[in-house]
Amino acid sequence: EREIARTAAKRPDFIVRELVLPHLREYYEDVLTVVRDADMTVTHSIAYGAQLAAERCNVPRISVVLQPMIFFSVYDPPIIATVPRLSRWIYGRGRTWTRAAFALSKRLARDWVKPIELFRREIGLPESDKNPLFAGQFSPLGTLALYSPLFGPLQPDHPPNTEIAGFAFYDGDSAMR
Repeated sequence: EREIARTAAKRPDFIVRELVLPHLREYYEDVLTVVRDADMTVTHSIAYGAQLAAERCNVPRISVVLQPMIFFSVYDPPIIATVPRLSRWIYGRGRTWTRAAFALSKRLARDWVKPIELFRREIGLPESDKNPLFAGQFSPLGTLALYSPLFGPLQPDHPPNTEIAGFAFYDGDSAMR
């Protein structure tokens, strides 16, 4: 577990390219069996299989994020762990520089999502104009931010219909009884 955390900290693409995307079809098929009969789904920002299953079945979904960094807000930009000094330097030059840095990040990460785009076509979904790592992960119906507003308040460039709901706490397996 520590090795995975170290690798993820050093390589921003590791979680998406090495842990999630190799299992995209499997995740999609697992969730598809449940989503078909659902009234609504709730999907995490990297649950691409679940997002695609909900879209394929035309089931409404709400997205969930666990930290403000996921929003890539120019009003409250994330400090990137691998380059903290560079992050602060760029963000210190203002929103124009921050937007340019985000645009470059999106361009560099474009290849990361090609497997998602290919799979979309394979399952009969239209091409999306939204990068699944960035704007494409958020549902137009709403996004629940499951963290304290002390970690990061709502910003003007957060997705529409975003609500900071606070932390989700595990309260045991009472629902299983």
